[in-house]
Amino acid sequence: MGDNSNAKKVYKEVLSLAPNDGFAKVHYGFILKAENKIAESIPFLKEGLETGDPGTDDGRFYFHLGDAMQRIGDKEAYKWYELGHQRGHFASVWQRSLYNVNGLKAQPWWTAKETGNTELVK
Repeated sequence: MGDNSNAKKVYKEVLSLAPNDGFAKVHYGFILKAENKIAESIPFLKEGLETGDPGTDDGRFYFHLGDAMQRIGDKEAYKWYELGHQRGHFASVWQRSLYNVNGLKAQPWWTAKETGNTELVK
């Protein structure tokens, strides 16, 4: 954890031995994107998610695949955001936070009463 340089070597080796390993693909793609190799990361993230292998259904991978696609102008990004939403990773296609609070309602505007701090808001 936190050592992308060595992790990259490990995942690259895993993929040389098991080229269809979805877990290795999403993690390798994640590392490539962290290195700002945006276009290069996309096939690994996409193919890894498509495998459905254990450990691939993670909001980080849906988020970073969609983000990478948006950065290169690929409109398919929203397909992945929608799928991430359907899988329960995002509050909506437009609210893609990976750090959600259970019970916190996702909405763009709150009335003073809904905040629970009516006097402070006034």
